[in-house]
Amino acid sequence: LVGGSTEMKKWLLVALAARPAAASVEVKGRQMLLDGKPFEVRGVCYSPTPVNESVYFVPHGDYFTSDYSFIWQRDLPLIKAMGANMLRVYGWLPQNDHSDFLDAVHANGLKAMATFYMGDATESPVGTASQRDDLIGKFKRQVAQYADKPALIIWSFGNELNGVWNGYLQQLGRDPSAPCAWDDRYDDLGGCWIHKGKAPLPGDVCYNSSYCVYSRLFTLIEEAAQAAKSVADVLVVSAFADVDALYDKVARVGHLAPTLDAWTAQVYRGDSFGDFFIGMSNATDKPVLLTEYGVDAYHDACGMNDQSPCFNFDGDNSGSGVDEEAQAAFALNLTLEISNQSSIYSHCSSAKRGAQDCTTVGGFLMSWVDEYWKGAKSQTSCDPTYDDPKFSISPHPTPSSPPNKKNRP
Repeated sequence: LVGGSTEMKKWLLVALAARPAAASVEVKGRQMLLDGKPFEVRGVCYSPTPVNESVYFVPHGDYFTSDYSFIWQRDLPLIKAMGANMLRVYGWLPQNDHSDFLDAVHANGLKAMATFYMGDATESPVGTASQRDDLIGKFKRQVAQYADKPALIIWSFGNELNGVWNGYLQQLGRDPSAPCAWDDRYDDLGGCWIHKGKAPLPGDVCYNSSYCVYSRLFTLIEEAAQAAKSVADVLVVSAFADVDALYDKVARVGHLAPTLDAWTAQVYRGDSFGDFFIGMSNATDKPVLLTEYGVDAYHDACGMNDQSPCFNFDGDNSGSGVDEEAQAAFALNLTLEISNQSSIYSHCSSAKRGAQDCTTVGGFLMSWVDEYWKGAKSQTSCDPTYDDPKFSISPHPTPSSPPNKKNRP
């Protein structure tokens, strides 16, 4: 220190010494190492929007500022007490300061994964090089802002960018100078989106066109990962949906994202992951991180018969209702499967593509609180509307059949 009083120098040195050091985090082979030791993510998704509030009005889902400390100061000790070691947040307003929240996460002995919010492609367009550069610049600035926070060890670049409902594949594939000619319709409707069929084979038109769009998506993610790692010691992933034969895309196109630390998926297949782990293990040397898994607590009789229209409400005689025992059974079995496939064990240090175990670094259970605001959004976008005789003719999965994606009323 140059200049200043001796007492001031002492004060600064004490302050710097008391400041928590950022954690050292890396992936080696299939293992995630935190401060040099194997680490397994035992996480929970954390989006604490209160009942009767919505992300579509103030504070737009950003309950991670000091103004809402009464929420997370209440929740963080409980999350730690349930046995979790990490939580995942889905985005916040970049103009706000979230330092106090991240410091509280650290003080409670937890780590965090933050999601760089992108929404859909209308909110964060990627159709031109300048749009992509702008997006990566915003991501880099957010990562740099919290580079000194020891709690924040993983960033996800967006959420479900591979879902056709978000529009990123379509925008990337429709570059006028080099269109991919990728048909985003379901395969059972004549398109290339894997819905009921199998991954395309060489020579199939969808084989080449899907490579084209995914090569652009993975290249975008790779550039974002490089930018983030240039400013912070963090892991970088991109939380994918378990759709469109993800293992096939990782196997064929994954080499274009070497900086990405792990492949991820949000998996909802019922009370078991089925062949998910072996499919991903055969596709890549990298580990897998489950960025969401679980089942909702509502047993919905709709979809179990041919009744149409099908809807239900509290107190009816449909057989629908909250079934927390089934939810707990699903969550337990899924978590045990993750544990059985964990790469935390010593023999996993040399695991590679094709291993029958050592596949995953852990996962995030969905979710700490119910996201009731999502139900409101679904209802307002229904066509036909609730009072139409043709309302809700689509089947609705339940804990007795394939589950709803997330905790919903």
